[in-house]
Amino acid sequence: MPSIQQKIRTATQERFEDFKDSTVEKARENFSRLPDYLLEQITGSQHSKEEKKPEQKNYTSFSEEIRAQLGIAFEAQDKPKLEQTRDELAALKRQMDYMRGEEEQARAYLKNKDEERKQRLEAEDEQAAALELKQQQAAASGAEPATKAKRGQEKRKMPDKTMENKASFGKQ
Repeated sequence: MPSIQQKIRTATQERFEDFKDSTVEKARENFSRLPDYLLEQITGSQHSKEEKKPEQKNYTSFSEEIRAQLGIAFEAQDKPKLEQTRDELAALKRQMDYMRGEEEQARAYLKNKDEERKQRLEAEDEQAAALELKQQQAAASGAEPATKAKRGQEKRKMPDKTMENKASFGKQ
């Protein structure tokens, strides 16, 4: 008769194996293996189940004349696509050059506008400074104002009457 410890051990081993088998089955159901070419792209190394055998040559190599003729045929085949691609690239280059020229013109225009604005502001500041200097010099020299209205403005104003200096009328 097996002891209780042995029964517990066997039961836990069976449960563990059942659990292990069930998780492996679930993983097989839910996940699929990545193809070899994807694994090769991801890791950069070859992942294949069987070792690659060197390929056997079931043909004789072409002579140089045949290779040259095939090369000419392939070149003739690829020539229209090559010309089309060259034309497209040339058009793109022309468009990029045009856009660069437009950009340079826009930058130059903005730079000129900015310089003109700065010069205009400097000229206005200089004019304002010259006018202020002229006014200060005129005030310092005590020159009389030119017009009658200005002379009237310079006359001393009478002080405003307040409760203290107001003339009183009637009963106080």
